Amino acid sequence: MLKIVAIDDNPITLQSLETTIDWEKLGCVLIGTADNAERALEIINYSHVDIIISDIKMPGMSGLEFAETICKMGMHTKVILITGFHEFELVKSAIKIGVFDFLTKPFSNDEIFSAVQKAVIAIKKERQENPRLMPDRQNDEVSPMVRRAIEYLEKSFKEPITLEDVSKNLNANSSYLSRAIKKEMGRGFIEILTEMRLEHAKKLLENPNMKIYEVAKQVSYNDYTYFFQVFKKRYGISPNEYRKRFLI
Repeated sequence: MLKIVAIDDNPITLQSLETTIDWEKLGCVLIGTADNAERALEIINYSHVDIIISDIKMPGMSGLEFAETICKMGMHTKVILITGFHEFELVKSAIKIGVFDFLTKPFSNDEIFSAVQKAVIAIKKERQENPRLMPDRQNDEVSPMVRRAIEYLEKSFKEPITLEDVSKNLNANSSYLSRAIKKEMGRGFIEILTEMRLEHAKKLLENPNMKIYEVAKQVSYNDYTYFFQVFKKRYGISPNEYRKRFLI
């Protein structure tokens, strides 16, 4: 079943989408609705979403800005925007971004059904041609947001990054991201970041030509004393003792 999220600041529209469309007939399930783009991002970050139906004009982040954010996140999600009769310039901008389809207000259930059906056909065709676009079934227990956070850490752990830096990169709320990481990974953000840094430090310590304070700086510990304390707490021995054991 393909997953759909609907976004509109009109509660009547959302209720209609929830109760009057036969999503199962389309091979889809409506996993959530939101009255603003920020809330929708939380849903999308927490669960893989295949199709998004969004009003183009909303308070805060517009549907157009939302669609652009989705594209920048590298998601292969089909976005269907709901537009008004006099929003032609916005539609042209949306086409450049890569929005899949448009619905003009007022629209019927048949028009919704047809637009989603086209998106379903396009998704299935893309996945047949490129199996890598299939959702990662082995990692369903880890949300896309947390996966991207870990991938970002793996690339950036040598830098003095913070949870806020990662959250900003993912367009996610920092408190929400922190809770999600803890829940899904079983460890907190700092613990995961520290482990990445110390594991890399161990590899660097295997090079006898690197001084230990240089190793510390390579993994963003400018204070050698603090690096020493963190390393010993994690492994039970000091960096120097680890190096001696490795070189034996």
